[in-house]
Amino acid sequence: MFIARKYTDLLKRYPLLTKSITGGILALASDFTSQTIERRICVDIVGMLKIEGSQTFDYKRNIRFGLFNLIINVPILHYYTAHLLPKLCPVSGVFTLLRKVAFDQIFAAPVFLTIFFGGLTLCEFRGMQAAIDKCRERLWPTLKTNWMIWPLANLINFGLVPIHYQVLFSNVASFGWGTYLSYVQNALKQ
Repeated sequence: MFIARKYTDLLKRYPLLTKSITGGILALASDFTSQTIERRICVDIVGMLKIEGSQTFDYKRNIRFGLFNLIINVPILHYYTAHLLPKLCPVSGVFTLLRKVAFDQIFAAPVFLTIFFGGLTLCEFRGMQAAIDKCRERLWPTLKTNWMIWPLANLINFGLVPIHYQVLFSNVASFGWGTYLSYVQNALKQ
């Protein structure tokens, strides 16, 4: 109970900083998990699984992933959930909840994924064309996977979770999603 109380206090006193640090730490853990899985099981081009243990842990990738979430992704998510969504859908109720989830999945998800793929590719110093190519190649398949997971998670988040905990809920729910995104971002690097 002490940790929950302390975290709530930090959220009230320093909402953006608390959410960003939490998201950065969870992103580091997600990428660590992704790299651990990648070192053990790799999927080749035709989709056949093969065991590989020769890859080494990429610390730069891990730090990039954590810092990107700490500095860019979580602050955007904070302002989106705390300021933009309440203005777009100011009343409560089932219809408003469905509108929030629809807006999130139709408009926000493609924007967030584009920022993710493009931004992380730019953080790798691979250039604007590589960022554009990464978005073109990976956005649509990742968005389809997103639609299998996030509508239900956001129904729970927007419908049951108090607004000051919504980014925390998203960050925790994002652990598995972040592991997947880290893999997709780094799969078949050229």
